[in-house]
Amino acid sequence: MSHSDGVRRRRDKVPDVATFDVPRGSDELPDRTGAFRQDRMERLTTLGKALESTGNYSVRLLEHRAETPTLHVRRLGVARLSEDIGTEPGEDDVWYLTWSWGERVCRADDIETAMTSIGNVLTIRS
Repeated sequence: MSHSDGVRRRRDKVPDVATFDVPRGSDELPDRTGAFRQDRMERLTTLGKALESTGNYSVRLLEHRAETPTLHVRRLGVARLSEDIGTEPGEDDVWYLTWSWGERVCRADDIETAMTSIGNVLTIRS
């Protein structure tokens, strides 16, 4: 097998993604965790607007094809300080914001705590 054959196989490999029944005509497409993508997008958009309003952050909503959407947050003036924030539904039917490493930040509806936590992570320490 040549190197190019191996590269082609990896590129063509389809990730394991569960299938979900979506009502015909529905605008909401579920992501691979079963939660609806639109719910995630709304929560991340709310957080993004709050962060941008401080004037300290640049945010960008990232929609990955095979993964859940994330909010890329970058501290203005310090390009190396950035973090991707995700969302996940809890067992208690409450949505949570998550760090890129999977740990929960806080409840998705607690924007003040989220902004404080993100600010603490995206701060230069001397």
